[in-house]
Amino acid sequence: MFRFLPRFVLSPKNVIPFIIGITALSILVNIGGTDLAGLFGNYVYFPIVGLFLFVTMLKLKKSLTRSTTPIMYSMIGMFAALSFIAQMIWTYNEIYLKADPYPSLADAFYLARYPFLLIFFLEYLHVTRISITKNDIALFVILPISILAIVLFFGFEVIPHKNIFEGILGSMYPIVDTVIIIPASFGVVLSHRRRLGSASLLLFFGIATLFVADVAFFYAQNLGSYYTGYIWESFFYFSYIFLIFGTYNQVVSPITKIQTDYLTKKKTELSSMINDSSNKLSLYNERVKVDLLPWIVLSISIVSVIIMWNLYNDYVYTSAQAEFEKDAYRIVDKIEKRMAHYGEVLQAARGLFAASKTVEREEWRQFIETQKIQERFPGIQGVGFQKRTPDAKVFLKDMDELRMFGLLNREPPIINQDGYYRYIFYLEPVNERNKQAYGYDMFSEPIRRDAIERSHDRDAPALSGRVTLVQEITEKKQAGFLLYLPVYENGKPHNTTEERNTYLIGNVYEPFRAGDFIEGIITEKLNDMDLHIFDNIVSDETELYDSGSLERSDKPIFTKNIFINNYGRTWILSFNGYSGLISPINYMVANIILVMGLMFSVFLFFISKNIRNTNREKHEKEIESKVTEVKHRSEIENLEQISKLKTEFISMVSHELKTPLVSIQGYAEMLDMELKNISEEQKEEIYEIHKNAVLLNTIINDLLDTQKLDLHKIEIFKSQININELIKNVITSFTPSLDKKSILYETLIYEKIILHCDESRLVQILNNLIKNAIESINHNNGMITISVKKESGKILFSIKDNGIGMPKEQLANLFKKFYQSDTSLARKKGGSGLGLYISNELVRLHDGNMWAESELGKGSTFYFEMPQ
Repeated sequence: MFRFLPRFVLSPKNVIPFIIGITALSILVNIGGTDLAGLFGNYVYFPIVGLFLFVTMLKLKKSLTRSTTPIMYSMIGMFAALSFIAQMIWTYNEIYLKADPYPSLADAFYLARYPFLLIFFLEYLHVTRISITKNDIALFVILPISILAIVLFFGFEVIPHKNIFEGILGSMYPIVDTVIIIPASFGVVLSHRRRLGSASLLLFFGIATLFVADVAFFYAQNLGSYYTGYIWESFFYFSYIFLIFGTYNQVVSPITKIQTDYLTKKKTELSSMINDSSNKLSLYNERVKVDLLPWIVLSISIVSVIIMWNLYNDYVYTSAQAEFEKDAYRIVDKIEKRMAHYGEVLQAARGLFAASKTVEREEWRQFIETQKIQERFPGIQGVGFQKRTPDAKVFLKDMDELRMFGLLNREPPIINQDGYYRYIFYLEPVNERNKQAYGYDMFSEPIRRDAIERSHDRDAPALSGRVTLVQEITEKKQAGFLLYLPVYENGKPHNTTEERNTYLIGNVYEPFRAGDFIEGIITEKLNDMDLHIFDNIVSDETELYDSGSLERSDKPIFTKNIFINNYGRTWILSFNGYSGLISPINYMVANIILVMGLMFSVFLFFISKNIRNTNREKHEKEIESKVTEVKHRSEIENLEQISKLKTEFISMVSHELKTPLVSIQGYAEMLDMELKNISEEQKEEIYEIHKNAVLLNTIINDLLDTQKLDLHKIEIFKSQININELIKNVITSFTPSLDKKSILYETLIYEKIILHCDESRLVQILNNLIKNAIESINHNNGMITISVKKESGKILFSIKDNGIGMPKEQLANLFKKFYQSDTSLARKKGGSGLGLYISNELVRLHDGNMWAESELGKGSTFYFEMPQ
């Protein structure tokens, strides 16, 4: 009945590579993001897995029933347990939170199921001795990628009846669970029903409820029933619970007995095979290897749990921080809007003076009453007018008026140095605090005068720094500030500084008590959060407001400083957030993750400790390989002895050769200096002697460095190196060679670069590369370019020449030991073939990388990079 399907669908050997490829690809796509994961799941993963596994399971059901092992029991149980946890998280989000704040947590548990599926099918492969081919893996990896690429390329619009299609494909998800769990569970029930007892009944109920859940899920997906969604979730819970308890009951005791019998049998078989000490040693090593496995599993599992727990804590912390900053900016926005309104009130007050030649006291009172500033703008102390006049008669008349109304509670101000009297003449509303301000000359106080002068200069509102208002008549005083706006004679121009000084009659202003001002804006209580406001700089002297009425013993976990420009003054709003901003529920969830993860790790440890290999052939081959290893141990020791002799030989030869070479080199230099009256031919011969002595000395040094690299005895002594100076010194040392061959050079270093490295080794690397570049040039117009730049936290060096170059196929072997480029020039110049090998290894010891680009006849470029 399945002949219409491709042949590989019906082949048992294709189950495992398919699962491996699809699982790996699913994990990678889930890491890539939610949208891509959903696209992949709906249109690729679930349909293909559902179809292929369903058909393949039908084909393999007899084999699967006969081949169930304890490892497969455990994997079914773990799959069900993780599914149950993930389902609980999703239901909690939907029912109680009406949102999805923990999607990554649920996805993590869903994703964690796939390794157990993988182990399940690997065990199936192991028991049934199914082999995997490269073609199988390629087929089941390329197929889903191709389908995904088609969907991404053409888009969703090409799919007919998109909503129905998505609903049907979405229903494949429970089908995937079903075709994996149900056949394996039936295999357990049918194969071990007599021994399982109550577990058989539990597994039967688990399978039945899972089937009902699948039907309900399909109905909910396609018909959109809200309550049906709760039904299928409930059935999934029951199913997973049954499967968990069923598999647990048949894992704890049956596995112990099965594995005990198995190990006893293997012990008997192995004992008969061990007749000498080498075999006994192999058995000991095997026992140690088996005993270490559970501890390795436990360690990896605990590390994974801690990583998941830490990631969740980071998620909670980041979410709380985002909410904290959101509240902070909300408060800042309120303050900015309120200050803008206060500026509008001053503009209206100035408009009152512009509308009439004189503003009487009653007229001013009625204007302020109509503004309803106490209701509309809580936190403001009032709105006033400071009069400016040079006329002493007007000044005395105004003082008499204030006395008549009982508003002058201080000595009258004196005339300012600029010849003007200034005094607060109007201030509404009239109350006990504001009465203290009448007649006060604000221009006489430096901080207030600065704000007044700024408002005159800009003809705009200007805010003062921190002051203590004259209205502060109680012991508990608040910091204060004032907002000023200049007022001019009715109908007079004030476009220039001269006009403004001539026709200025005073200032309208608003006094503020900072505490009342902020509390009038922030009406709600700042729970687990406090606010400090500073004027221009952060200090006790400039602090305008402190919301922390009580000293806290704990330190803030979040801080945020926000700067706002407030009518010519910069306010620094410093917010502190405390641990109470993170909900206790989040801490509880984090602890649940940690506890359940550790319990899971312990559970997995005991399972791993009781699992042993059920394949006799594999076990025998491993023991045979260990016996063979013992038989060949003497050969290995001989090879090690040969390697030791080689090392000693290189050291001896290098030492014996270096001594005479130094003498030869010294005599050659002495001859060149002492013998003046010799022919050019004799000078050339002396030069050749010296050159070859230097070459041999270089080869010996390369051999010694190579030996040290092989023995891991090269030491790196790092320090802070000025690369600009180092490159300059290295180039200077090559000046004679460059001049001799008429080679030009340029260095491209556009900034000061400091590198933490071994200076002598870096010079050695650069010397090797520059020397190779010089030797590769055998023509006029030679050019070498040395470039150094910063790139992604690393320092990138490049040495480029326009020499003879080399074929691209030789680049792969370029950094191998004793390799020389197969060009006529390379053969002519000779050498050890170790320079590039040593340079590459030295770069690697600096945690760097070296590579080359070259083209025959056009030159080469060598690159290497080191961490900064």
